[in-house]
Amino acid sequence: MEGDDLLRDLKPRPDPTLLTTEQLNREIAHLKELIHLRFDLIESRRLESKEDNQKALDAALLAAKESVASLGAAYDLAQGVQTSAIGELKDRMTTVESKALGAALTRDEVIDQRADSRATIALVVAGVSVVLTLVIAIVNEVVVHMGR
Repeated sequence: MEGDDLLRDLKPRPDPTLLTTEQLNREIAHLKELIHLRFDLIESRRLESKEDNQKALDAALLAAKESVASLGAAYDLAQGVQTSAIGELKDRMTTVESKALGAALTRDEVIDQRADSRATIALVVAGVSVVLTLVIAIVNEVVVHMGR
């Protein structure tokens, strides 16, 4: 037994096992605190990102709404151009028919009127093509913004 007493006397005071355990517990608590802070930071960034995404979505929807309004205006303009072009074509056709019925047209007059009619038709076709291209571009932009 004397050997056991001797070993007990050799054990340092304070006991390093207790100090090591206390230090380990302090470090674990500190790590838990750091982990909680990290999760809090991640959560706040997620919420900020969610808000940013909502703002971006709202902006995209507003842009789409404005694009649709522009599309409506372009459509109205195209309708006006088309209606006036059709009216002009009707007037020209009436004029050509009345001249053809009233008198014999010379060859040069016929060629000039055909050229004018073709030019008018080409102008109408070009105008309608431009308007359709604008409409397609606007619809495509709306679809792209809504896809985001």
